[in-house]
Amino acid sequence: MFSYLSSSPFLFQEVYGLTAQQYGILFAVNSIGFVIGSQSGLRILRRVAPQWLLVCSLPALAVLGCMIGVCGAVGVPSTAIVAILFLFLVGAGVTVPCLQIVGLAGRQNEAGTAAALLGATNMALAGMAAPIVGAIGIQSAAPWVP
Repeated sequence: MFSYLSSSPFLFQEVYGLTAQQYGILFAVNSIGFVIGSQSGLRILRRVAPQWLLVCSLPALAVLGCMIGVCGAVGVPSTAIVAILFLFLVGAGVTVPCLQIVGLAGRQNEAGTAAALLGATNMALAGMAAPIVGAIGIQSAAPWVP
């Protein structure tokens, strides 16, 4: 998510030529997709244990993420990438709450510590990924920048 948040303005505005307003609309639609995923995940969790939902959603997210990378590398039109990205964010909306549930399960006495560890791990990984995504984006996007 942090990689998406840090790199998508550059990629969609500089590489694909969206205006700031168009990118704002795209970001809003993708945010709605994340909310749809969260709400759908809540309904699914009434029938399925969170770990089983993760067994399905994490591989799906991996496939969608690879599809976005491949589509970007081979020059697929931005509309296809936007559609796959929307599906990825719906899936992330389903997955993120499940990760929190599984991470905090059985830790009632140390819920604060477990939540802090989950948050710190998330921020540390995001901090390590952001420069990598930036470097990859700059190198791979350079030939297409007008």
